Amino acid sequence: GLSSAPVVVFYRGSLPFGDRIAVVGTRDPTEFGASVVDRIVAEAADRNIGVVSGLALGIDGLAHEAALRFGAPTWAILGGGVDQPTPRRHIGLAERIISSGGGLVSEQEPGAAADAQGLVSRNRLQVAAADAVVIAQCGIPSGTLHTARFALEQNRTLVVARPRNRWRNEPASAGNLALTDPAGCDPAALSATGQLARRIAARRPVADVVLDSADDVGRIWDH
Repeated sequence: GLSSAPVVVFYRGSLPFGDRIAVVGTRDPTEFGASVVDRIVAEAADRNIGVVSGLALGIDGLAHEAALRFGAPTWAILGGGVDQPTPRRHIGLAERIISSGGGLVSEQEPGAAADAQGLVSRNRLQVAAADAVVIAQCGIPSGTLHTARFALEQNRTLVVARPRNRWRNEPASAGNLALTDPAGCDPAALSATGQLARRIAARRPVADVVLDSADDVGRIWDH
């Protein structure tokens, strides 16, 4: 469960409802990350599963756009106030999320600017608002790895796409390779300490579900 739950949340549009997955990742995705987002969100929409993300540039924006395109409800968990969604480039996207029946959610008061601490903190709320967390693509270091740590803390199913062939050596996917490595992953990559670090060190791989191909996406729904 979620420790340090917010006392209050602010929202515009709707609060998350129904079954949901979080789809998160790098701000600089390659063709690999974009293809993962499209396939997973398309199948989620077919199953009436909503999509949670963070409105950031890159994978987050692609996840919201795909949800709107395929007809899945979508919610953006923000690091600042819901009255001034960031980045500014995604203000129009934020309004389309609301008008489609989704919403913007934040623990920060209206008027609050997004800062580094707020963005990391909102990652735990993305996890709390979802039944499973999908890492589409991330490097090392990466804020997305904080989200992976929160998924393990909150006992959410952690789903990670593993790049193969021509995509395997892209720096933007280094985090994917670490989380899907059959030999395990250094807990320090996830900024994990104490008992959680020991749990992560014992997981081989760290991910609960490893997606090696588009055909593996159905395994998410099995969980």
